[in-house]
Amino acid sequence: MGSKSKPEIMKSYQILKNESEQKLKNNKKENALGVISKSLLNAVRKVRAGLLIHSKYFQL
Repeated sequence: MGSKSKPEIMKSYQILKNESEQKLKNNKKENALGVISKSLLNAVRKVRAGLLIHSKYFQL
């Protein structure tokens, strides 16, 4: 006799797997402009926090 819950476990595994694949695809579709703007925002935040003051890109 087999377990009755095994098909339910496999079904939930497939659902979770499909959801994670969709999220991964959506993350990969992010355009270059979005990546650049995010990195610039992070750099500005670090400068305001005083973390990049000694960086060669932000010398006064």
